[in-house]
Parts: sequence; structure tokens; C-alpha cells
Amino acid sequence: MKPLRLTLTGVRSYAGTCSIDFTGKRLLAILGNTGVGKSTILEAIVFALYGTCSWSKDPKAAYELIGKGCPSMDVAFEFSANGREWSVRRTLHAEGKKGPQAVLEPLADDSADLRVDGKSAVTQAVTRIIGLDWDGFVSTVLLRQGKFDALLKAPRAMRADILRHIFGINELERVRKRAGVRLERLNTQITEGTRARALLLPDPHAAASQALLDLERTRGIAARRRERLDALRAAQSRAVEHKHRKTGLDKAARLLRERAVADASITMAALARKKRELDAEAAEQETTGRDLAAKLEAAQGALDTAAQAGDTLRSMSSAFAVLSRLPERAAGLDAVEQRLKQEQLQHDEHEQEHTQARQELEEHEQRNAVLVEAAGRAERMVSEARTHTDQVQEAVRAALQEANAAAGHLQTQRTTLETVEEQRGHSAGLESELKKLRGALEAAQDDLAALQRREAAHAAGAGLAPGDACTVCTQPVPSDFAPPPLLDGKALTQAKRKVTTRSNAVEAAVEAKAEAAAQLKGTERKVEKHRRGHLAARERMDAALLQVQELVDAVHPAGAPATATALDALGRQTTAQAHALAEGEPVGRAQITRAVKALTQPLRDAEGEALAAHTSAQAQLGAAQAENEAARAELKRQRGRLQRERKRLDKTRLQYETELASVLTEVSELPPSIRPAQPSPSQLPSLQDIASAKERPASASNGSSKGHWSVTTPRRPSRCTAKTCRPWTHAAGAPSRPPHASSSNSWSAGRTRPPMPQAFSRPRRPPTCLPFRTQATWPPSTPTAWPSPRCISV
Repeated sequence: MKPLRLTLTGVRSYAGTCSIDFTGKRLLAILGNTGVGKSTILEAIVFALYGTCSWSKDPKAAYELIGKGCPSMDVAFEFSANGREWSVRRTLHAEGKKGPQAVLEPLADDSADLRVDGKSAVTQAVTRIIGLDWDGFVSTVLLRQGKFDALLKAPRAMRADILRHIFGINELERVRKRAGVRLERLNTQITEGTRARALLLPDPHAAASQALLDLERTRGIAARRRERLDALRAAQSRAVEHKHRKTGLDKAARLLRERAVADASITMAALARKKRELDAEAAEQETTGRDLAAKLEAAQGALDTAAQAGDTLRSMSSAFAVLSRLPERAAGLDAVEQRLKQEQLQHDEHEQEHTQARQELEEHEQRNAVLVEAAGRAERMVSEARTHTDQVQEAVRAALQEANAAAGHLQTQRTTLETVEEQRGHSAGLESELKKLRGALEAAQDDLAALQRREAAHAAGAGLAPGDACTVCTQPVPSDFAPPPLLDGKALTQAKRKVTTRSNAVEAAVEAKAEAAAQLKGTERKVEKHRRGHLAARERMDAALLQVQELVDAVHPAGAPATATALDALGRQTTAQAHALAEGEPVGRAQITRAVKALTQPLRDAEGEALAAHTSAQAQLGAAQAENEAARAELKRQRGRLQRERKRLDKTRLQYETELASVLTEVSELPPSIRPAQPSPSQLPSLQDIASAKERPASASNGSSKGHWSVTTPRRPSRCTAKTCRPWTHAAGAPSRPPHASSSNSWSAGRTRPPMPQAFSRPRRPPTCLPFRTQATWPPSTPTAWPSPRCISV
């Protein structure tokens, strides 16, 4: 890594913007006096690369690099690594209002996609580009002051890791690992290939040729077996066919044996006798047919007469059918009308119940709205109580904490004052000791000076004789002059050593006195600091107590009487405890917490009561909502029931009106001669009028006797379409009635039945049965054309 350009702003002594250009330089030296900012340049490089300083990996330590009075620190560093130029920029704000900002981007225009943002991301990218992390950089590139041997003293693993980064061994390790993984993968593939090859045939080509020969031989065998199988299937088919033919022949033989006639002549004689009997019966039936034709002509004349009068058989039959069904239909209409009335009454009752349920639901909703409002009011009260309690609790806690802080300052001040007195006494002792040492030093210095004078006198007078000029005063030496004796060298040395010792003692005493004076001054400043801290804590305590009182006054108007009493007591008790605590000894945090809890317990109790009231209101609201939902569901069920009943009523009423209109229409269409009397055109006739009308068709009857039929209601149209209608002929030994002659629709109850032939047989069916009013030749010319009894109504 080679530095290119460094620009720093707000870093320690560089309050302004400073830019340093390193391009074109191979050897650099940073020169300057102590404290001018030489190390700051290196710290700026470390911060730009790793976001921290050289003495700590903790990013928070970088805040110490921000210059005094500077709001932020900004460092931009351009460097080159591995042939590519990069620019890294980091910004750190002093007050921590904004987070650290970092960006790394290449200087080349064609590499904009390599830009990295974010503190951690930029640090990781720089570590990858340079090849060194923070530990390696400050141990090998930027050697920290006093820790230049960090690499030599580092643990073996850390030192090896740093050296691997420096010499690029990590890249070799990565290549070696990738090569090992590749080798292991290839070995696995080789092993699998060897195992798979072992499973193959030794000579695949020969094995394939042999398999082809086997396949051809198998195909030939399969073809021959297929031909044999086809032959076997053909033989099996022929066998089955022969078996079926044999079964048919056996069955035919059995039938021939069963149908064989023992005595054919006897059977033929019986058949001739039966033929003669049938001929006699046919002659008798012809005579009976002529009698029936005469009676039919008489009845036809009566019918023609009635038809001229307008009362045809068809109309009378239709009228009789209408009159026969009229009582039953009238009774049905009455029953429907009664059911309609009952259902209408029940529907009216259900509508009243629905109206009442809707009113009750409206009342439930009104009560629900009241309960919702009450629950909301209770919730607001709980919230306000909790907020007020928290505010008061925090204010009380702040007051007690400030009081405790004031007590701590006061206790420290008192302890420090005691220390000041002790230090003052110690300083006084040091002063007196210094005076003694100075006196001893002066005495030793005087002794040394006397010895030195004596030695100088000896040196000056050692070569003088009487009359010589004195070397000091130039006066002639008197005759009785005797040079001073030579001093002992040990005495002068001892005097000097004594002076030195006492001088050192004086200096030590001076230093001790200065140190004691400095300690005394520091202790006095500490006393003053704690005194000011005590006063400031008392002021903050008073402010907190004032806030407590303001909160108490603010809560008073909205609180309950019990709450107001608790707040008054809380304010007084908080003030008393705060003042007592401020003048006493400090206590622990747990004791303050217990005191705050004890002071605010009445508020917590009031809050609990408000919460209980809110819970009760919520419970009542939930019950009311449940009742409301139940009432709403019941109302919905009743509404659905009313809708179903209304549809059923409308359907029944429509059926009733339709049936009534149909009956009235049929009554109005009856012939006037047999039409029953009606109270009004929109009302049905009475049952008595209906019975009288039904008796009128009896006057048109001809009387009944054996072999003579009365006119009855025709049951079928003139052209018979009955599926059971079959012509019949007389046959000996046949039943006395045709198979369908017992139908209730074929004969009228209480009427004489026509004489029936003794036996019947079924020849082919004619195209139609005899029409009811056809003027056909009667009786028929042959007994094979008799009509079905269901087609005869007279």
C-alpha cells in the first residue's frame, strides 16, 4: 500500500483543513517539536483505513482524536494497492448525534460499481485490499510509540497470521485448500469410475455379439411358439363350436322327447268336439248381439233427444264429473282457507315478536353505546392515572437522587475537610522540620567555610617568612609570624559530605513541603468542588421538589378525594425525606427505590382501583356485546323465518285463488239445467245445492234390468286408446270375464252387468275399438270384433 494524498479536518491540533501530498516521494520524514501534530498524521491514516486509533481497536477510542471545540472530524485518504488507486473517507461527529460515516471508492471512472458504504463494510474492504487487519498494520507498518516490538512479542499464532498476510501466504493457503478440495473430488470420481468399470464386462464387444446371436435365436423360438399357439387357438375354437352344436342338438332332442304325443287320434277327436261346441256358442253370441243392438238403438235415440235439448251425454258426463269432485274441492278450499287464516295469525304473531326483538336490539345498542363510552372513560382514567403516577414517581425519584447526591457531596466534603486539617498539620510539621534542616545546613556550611578558610590561610602563608609581603593584604609579615598548620584532609571531606547530606535533606524537605502544599491545595479544591456540588445538588433537589409539587397540583383537579389526600401527603413526605437525606449520609440505590415505592404506593393503589374499574367496565361491555350479538342473531333468524312464512303464505294464497277461480269457472260452465245455485258469482255453492244438482241427471236414466244398462259417465273418449283394450272372442273353457273387465272405471257401481260370453280368446287386434256414439252396424257380423268392456259405458 502506498499513500498518495491525505486530507484531514478537525483532527487534534489540525482544527482547520490540512492536505498532504505523498505522490512522487519514496522516503518521507515528519519533523517538528513535541506536540505539534506529527503522530496525528499517522493516527489520521489509521483512522481513515480502520475507523479507530493506533492504541485501541475500539471504535469509540477514535472520538479522542476530535479536536477541542470541533463539531466533527473528517479524514480523506487516497492510496494505491495492487495497481489500483482507492479513496477512503470517514467522518466522526463529536456529540454523537449522527453515526460514523465511511465510504470507499476507486479513483478510476470505470470502477464505480466497486463503491462500498458503511463503517464495517469499508473496514472489511480495506482489510481485503491491503491484506492486513488492524493488528497487522499497527504491528508491521505503523509501529506505535513504545510498542515497536509488538510483532516480536506477539503470540506465535498472531505473529504467524500477520506474517502470512504480509508475504501473501494466505493466498497460497487458499490455493492449497482449493487444490486439496479439487484433488479430493477428483479422487472420489476416479474411485467411483474404477468401481463402475469393475462392474462392466471384460469384453463388451464380444458380449454384445453373443447377446445379438442369443436374441436372434430367441426370436426364432418365439416365432415357432407363436405359430403353434395360433394353431392351438384355432383347434380350441373348433372344439368350442362343436361343443355348442352338440349342446343345441341335445336340447332339441330333449324338446322333441317332451313334446311327443302319446295318442294323436284321441287328441284330434277332442279338438273336433271342441270345435262343434265353439260353433254353437258363436250362434248363441250372434243372437245376444242382435238383442244388444236393439237396446243400443233405443239408448241412442234417447241420447239424440237429450242432445237436441243441449244436454248431451258428453256435457252431462262432464257436469256430473265436476259435481262429483265439487264437494271434495270445496272442502279442500275451505281447509286451505282455514290454514291460510291460521298461518296469517301465526305470521302476525311472529311479526310482533320481530318488532319487539328489534326494539330490544335498539335498547341493547343504546346500552352498549353507554357502556362503550364508560369503558373508554375508564381506560382514559387508567391511562391518565398511570401517566401521572409515572411522572410523580420519576419526579420523586429525581428529588431523592439529587438529595442523595447532595448527601454524598456533603459527606465527601466533610471527609475532605478532615483530610485538609490533617494535611495542614502535616505541612506545619514539614515547615518546622525544614527550618531545622536549614539551620543544620547553615551550621554545616559555616563549619565548612571555616575549614576552607583555614586551608586557604595555610596555603597562603606556607611559603612566607617574616618581612615578606602578605599575598592577601600585601603588608609585610611580622617577625613573630608562624604559618597556619596543615589541616586534616578527612575533616574537610567530612565537612563537605555533611553539607551535601544536609543540603539533600533540605531539598527533600522542600520537595515534601511542596508536595504537601500541592496536596493541600488539591484537597482544598476538592473541598470547594464538593461544596459547590452539594449546593448544586440542593438546587436540583429543590427544583425536583418543585416539579413534584407542580405535578401534585396538576393532578388535584382531576383526581378523586382519596387521590388528592395521597398526593398532599406524598408532597410533604417527599420534601421531608429529601431534606433529611440531603443533610444525612448517602444511601444505596435499592434504598432510594424502596423509598420511592413506599411514597408512591397510594398512587399505585389508586391506579389499581382505576384499573379494576376499567376491567369491570370492559367485562360489562363484553357481556353487553355478547347479548347484543345474540339479539342480532335472533333478529336475523326471526327475519328469515318471516320471509319464509311470507313466501309460503303468498304461495298458498295464490294456489287458493287459482283453485277457487278454476272451480268457479267450471261451475259457471255447467249446463243451466244442472248448475247448482250460488250466493254470488264469486262464492261456491253450498253442499246441499251441489247434492241437488247431482240428483238431476238421474231423471235421464232409462231404468235398469238384466241385459239393459243405464247411462253413466263415459270414462274414455270416442276413440279408445287404452293400452289394455283387446278384442275378445268366445272360446270353450275360457274364463267368464275378460282379464281387464274388473276395472272400476269400466262399470258403474250398482248397475247390472251385460251378459258375458263364457269364454274368450284373443285374435289379432283391430285398428280401433268401437266408438261410443258411432252409428255402426250392430251387432258385428263376426264374434271376433266385440269391443273391450272398458269401451262400453251404456
